Amino acid sequence: MEPVAATPSCPRCRAEVRAGAGRCARCGFALLDAPGRRRGRLGGRPRTPRRVGRRTGALAAAVRLAVASAALVAIAVLAAEMLRSGESIRGGIGDRPPSLLAIADDGGDRRLLRLDSSSLRPLPRSVRLDEPAEGWAWDPDGSRAAVVTAGAAALRLLDLQRMRTLATVRVGARGALAAVSWPRSDRIWLVLAPAGCCARGTTTVVIVDALRRRVIARRRFAAGLVRVTETPDGPVLLLAPPSFIGLAEVATVDLRGNVDSMRLDDVLAGAQSAQGVVHVRRPAIAVDPYRRHAYVVSVRSEIVEVDLQHWRARLHRLSARSSLLERPRDLVDPRAEAQPPLVGRERTATWLEPGVIAVSGRDSDVLRRSTGAFEQGTRPAGVQVIDVRRRQTRTLDQHAAEVHAAAGLLLAADRRRGGLTAYEPDGDRAFHVLENESTEILASAGSLAYVRTNPGRRMHVVDLERGRVIATRTGQSPRLLTTGSHVPWD
Repeated sequence: MEPVAATPSCPRCRAEVRAGAGRCARCGFALLDAPGRRRGRLGGRPRTPRRVGRRTGALAAAVRLAVASAALVAIAVLAAEMLRSGESIRGGIGDRPPSLLAIADDGGDRRLLRLDSSSLRPLPRSVRLDEPAEGWAWDPDGSRAAVVTAGAAALRLLDLQRMRTLATVRVGARGALAAVSWPRSDRIWLVLAPAGCCARGTTTVVIVDALRRRVIARRRFAAGLVRVTETPDGPVLLLAPPSFIGLAEVATVDLRGNVDSMRLDDVLAGAQSAQGVVHVRRPAIAVDPYRRHAYVVSVRSEIVEVDLQHWRARLHRLSARSSLLERPRDLVDPRAEAQPPLVGRERTATWLEPGVIAVSGRDSDVLRRSTGAFEQGTRPAGVQVIDVRRRQTRTLDQHAAEVHAAAGLLLAADRRRGGLTAYEPDGDRAFHVLENESTEILASAGSLAYVRTNPGRRMHVVDLERGRVIATRTGQSPRLLTTGSHVPWD
């Protein structure tokens, strides 16, 4: 009886293979890598493949988990970089929030409630407010809100999940609310200033411990408040002399109450009265929250950069970047510097992305009639985009007095000629809606903007992705709370 030769088989799938074959016909396993080197022996005992047991399976699962975690971290870092640079993922998931917070006043019945973001229809559950709300702020995770009431004398803490009041903190300072913010889970800050026009009187900053629910610091400045903005460390104030136009001052208050300040030799700010006319100078300020640099804009051709960490200031001259089509228009419609002397200039600034600022505002003057009466007139200063790195400025819209950044676009409202115009980051016009209607930008949330038109008291919902109005609400409009902090001073 002759011995039976062993049948060649594949080490992976155990299928029969032809002698001398380089690969398995069923699974493609390489039987011969190179001459003289075999993966499995044909005609003999095949090499047994390594079996994956519990220990090696757990190790493989841990490796897969680590790779997935690293991928998620990379995505989060990329998203954070895009947010830090001012970019937005247009058309992405979550661009349109499902609901908005709002304050509705129905004949004295004031309530904090939620609205559908697209239709502005009220949603169930609300909380009653006993007094008018002057400002608000959300905590970093959006689960709580701080509403300023009682003439800025009280801070009401609310649970937004259960729609109920948590506590009421007495501020212990006088003045109208200029700004409020909740930058950290345990810290809230408020800025108070005299009510009414201009930058006069004194300014007070209040720091509140949101966990212990008590005031931990009050800082009073013998200077009028011109503008207020913030960094993650606390408020940044642009101040002026309390009763006249003089050199402006930049001051910061951190979340522990420490104060730093610096006077600017090249910027005038404040208000003073002469012959029955109030002369006003209110420059704009914008802050790079990551580099901790502030930029103060008073006139078109200059910008002052302030290092808030080392407290150094530098004056930069700006060069205009005008197209061939804009130059003839300047001859017909002169810029602000070519106009007669102005009684007041007011500017606001918006930080768009690293090194780019949008500036808008109004210029006011007063005419004396033959009867001796004064007649005041205002005109928009237009919308300019300043590249602080290249020291260049570009005019986007000469007739707009209001600018708002949302969904990667720059929105400009024209109350005189009417309409809402959206510009791309490079300055190209994206779309124009609400033609010939006096418009006012109320707020934005994700890829939606909320605009009021007058007359008619109508609120419109504008889809910034499609460039069109998707809903309109008439009658009494609720006060939308779409941002994490409120700056009524601007």
